[in-house]
Amino acid sequence: MNSELITLLLPVAFTHLVAFLIFIWLLKIFAVGPILRLLDERRQRIATQFDDLQKAEKRVASLKDEYAEHLQKIDEEARKRMLEEVSRGRRIAEEIALKARTDSVEIIEKARSNVQIQLEQARLELKEEIIAMVIEATERLIQERLDEAKHRELVGAFVDEIQKRKL
Repeated sequence: MNSELITLLLPVAFTHLVAFLIFIWLLKIFAVGPILRLLDERRQRIATQFDDLQKAEKRVASLKDEYAEHLQKIDEEARKRMLEEVSRGRRIAEEIALKARTDSVEIIEKARSNVQIQLEQARLELKEEIIAMVIEATERLIQERLDEAKHRELVGAFVDEIQKRKL
C-alpha cells in the first residue's frame, strides 16, 4: 500500500511541483519582476531626488556664504565711505574756519585802517576849525582896540565857542 500510494502520488506530486514551479516562474515574470522594477525605479527616483536636494542645499549654502561675504563687503564699503565723508566734512569745516579767521583779520585790519583815516580826517578838520577860529578871533581883536575887560570877554567867548564845537 505504501508503494502503490507512492506510485500514485508521485506523478501527482511531481505535477504539483512542476505546476508550482511554473506558477513561481509566472509570478516572477508577471508580478514580482514588474513590482521589483517599479521599486527599483522608485528607489532610483528617490536617490536622484535626494542627490538633487543635497546639491540644492550645497548651492544654497554656497549662495548664503556668497551673500554674507557680499553683505560684509558692502558694510565695509559703507563704513569706508562714511569715514571718507566725515574726514571730508572735517576738512571742509577746517577750511571754512580758516577762511573765516582770515576774513575776520582782513575786516579788522580794514576797520582799523578806516578808523585811522577817519581820525586823521577829524584831526585835520579840527585843525582847520581852530585855525579859522584863531583867524576870526584875531580879526576881531585887530578891529577893536581892547581894554583888559574887553580882552577877557573876547577870549572867554572864544574858549566857549571852542568848547561848543568840540561837543
